[in-house]
Amino acid sequence: SIGDSDMPCREWLKIPSHVIAIISPTPLIQPATQIGSSSFVSVDTIEGRKQMTNQAYIEKARTTQPDILIGLHYDSNETKGKKRFNENAHKRSLKWLDHHLLSNQNIPIFGVLLGGNEIRSRAFCSSQMAKRKNISGVMVGNLHDCGGVEHLKLSIEASLSEVPNSLPRSVQIIQNPLEVLASIDSGVDLVHNNWPYMLTKDRKAFVANILMPKEFPQSNSEMPSSDVE
Repeated sequence: SIGDSDMPCREWLKIPSHVIAIISPTPLIQPATQIGSSSFVSVDTIEGRKQMTNQAYIEKARTTQPDILIGLHYDSNETKGKKRFNENAHKRSLKWLDHHLLSNQNIPIFGVLLGGNEIRSRAFCSSQMAKRKNISGVMVGNLHDCGGVEHLKLSIEASLSEVPNSLPRSVQIIQNPLEVLASIDSGVDLVHNNWPYMLTKDRKAFVANILMPKEFPQSNSEMPSSDVE
């Protein structure tokens, strides 16, 4: 938790030199009705739930000195008024991103692409993000309500549709191996999930049938022919 130390994160967490240190707010899911007026997001820390303002987030970035800073942003899983939520969350998150960029302390900043499960909203967010010429990369967020691997791929591709190819692309809230593979297939460079790291650390690889199922199997008996080597 970035709220628990005022030391550089590499020193505090004893991060080895070959590991990239990323600070991401991972906001708690909020009701859509709170998005338009809130000046903060709620985050869980080992000290309990806290309200994180944009300015406090920037100050923590100054002291913890990560290799990459993910912009502060909103998250919600509500379906009622989702169009209004997408618009308000997108506008507020972009406003915060612009504030990050103006107060940058030579820390690479990734803008967050929102839009929920609405492809048009994601494409619009992508076009607005492409106007920010001084971002160092992007993260596709708010993917927990995308409804299966196929729609996940469509959502990611829409989010990245206007993003310059030169920018690194990351993705958040990816839960299972098929979603990790689908994200990479959709053009993602970095997945915020420890599953690939643990396999690599153990010198293993996930090998699956190239004809991936559209949904993640509910039991081992439904898994495609695959091995972990």
